[in-house]
Amino acid sequence: MATFSMYKINTLIAGGAPVAVPLDKERDFLFDTDEFIAAVKKEKAKVVFLCNPNNPTGYLISLEDIERIAKECNNSIIVVDEAYAEFCSQSAIPLVKKYENLVVLRTFSKAYLLAGARCGYSVSGPEIANEINKIRPTYNISSLTQLIAQMVFEEQNEMQKMIQYLIDRRGELEAALKKAKDVYIYPSCANYILIKVPRAEEISKELEKRGILIRSFPNDPMLCDCIRITVGTKEQNDIFLEEFFDIINNF
Repeated sequence: MATFSMYKINTLIAGGAPVAVPLDKERDFLFDTDEFIAAVKKEKAKVVFLCNPNNPTGYLISLEDIERIAKECNNSIIVVDEAYAEFCSQSAIPLVKKYENLVVLRTFSKAYLLAGARCGYSVSGPEIANEINKIRPTYNISSLTQLIAQMVFEEQNEMQKMIQYLIDRRGELEAALKKAKDVYIYPSCANYILIKVPRAEEISKELEKRGILIRSFPNDPMLCDCIRITVGTKEQNDIFLEEFFDIINNF
């Protein structure tokens, strides 16, 4: 499926029937907008999820394509998951005023480093917001979590510096990985890089033995030959690269 696995799981929990629209792996996991719209209409989908940038591929759907989907699939609720949006140059939030069927999800877990706080928010028109509010747990987040999120959100200057730092490190990491043999790097607009490697699961296990955790996908036919690397500090990236090159050069 090559996207965030919880969409399928949560759909099943809710009693729905998940339908995945394949991405084109041979073209950097390209998102085919025409094919996607056709599938939504054929299945008469009630809710549509778009992970943007996509996890784990890093592919970014253009705002023009998102707007087209919202417009042409107006009988479906279009949910754009922007968990990693801070690491790219766009957001679908401005489109919410134009399309009543559009919902944008944001989180403090990624760029704002508050994964343990479990804090996020949605942006939508009043009709959808009111429906969400009807089923929202009474105590969905604690007052402490709200306070921490507010404090972090108010430090935009520092946060933007940190985000730009990681974007710069992403570029350095991509450049270094291009020197590796038998490795293909998929373009990324997030704080991780997906690469195609020989013996992906073996590399993942060997890195773990050396104290480095990356993400592998042994049970996903489309991703089983790939690993996902989270961008770290320069020092962390250098440690990863040293161990990665040592492993791959000695296979």
